[in-house]
Amino acid sequence: AVVHGECMYVFGGYDSKRYLNDFHRFHFNTCTWSCVAFGGGAPSPRGGHTAVVHGQQMLVFGGCDGWNYFNDLFKFGFDSEQWLPVRVTGTAPGARSAPATVVHEPQSVMYVFGGYDGGRSLNDLFRFDFQASEWAQVRVSGLPPSPRGGHTAVVYGDRLWVYGGTGDESEPKSDMHYDSFKDNVWVKEEYVQVDVE
Repeated sequence: AVVHGECMYVFGGYDSKRYLNDFHRFHFNTCTWSCVAFGGGAPSPRGGHTAVVHGQQMLVFGGCDGWNYFNDLFKFGFDSEQWLPVRVTGTAPGARSAPATVVHEPQSVMYVFGGYDGGRSLNDLFRFDFQASEWAQVRVSGLPPSPRGGHTAVVYGDRLWVYGGTGDESEPKSDMHYDSFKDNVWVKEEYVQVDVE
């Protein structure tokens, strides 16, 4: 799900029987749902994809349909109400489901970390340059998070923070790491658990 304007947008997913590519919006002011009418070609049915907002566009990356894993990138224009595949250059991430995707607005880029490719969990990091429409793998020193999918990630300041997820051993993780955009170094953050009553 993403937020744009006064609405939350939700694309696709899995309803326990089939994979979907429907598109809905939730209006915060009226607490109502509506279907999004659109032109163009929406992404194929899938779950485990990610979505971000950049400018007047929603971008959807990757996912799977139960058989196939994807590394395609689509954009929905909030102004044009059109879905379009994004033509990209460079070295794209391999097909995957359940990665974490964030936007770093000062750099005008999107980062994709980890996920699951159908055979194994991943811990690679890729960057997509919105202006150049170009993918590149990010070479980072330090000790990266172990391979995982289903984790979360955010950008705070000049760092990409990654938390949790599940690796090939299927045990849920509670570790936290950050990558410094300035130095491109992975660091494991030691934190203190504080119980709130």
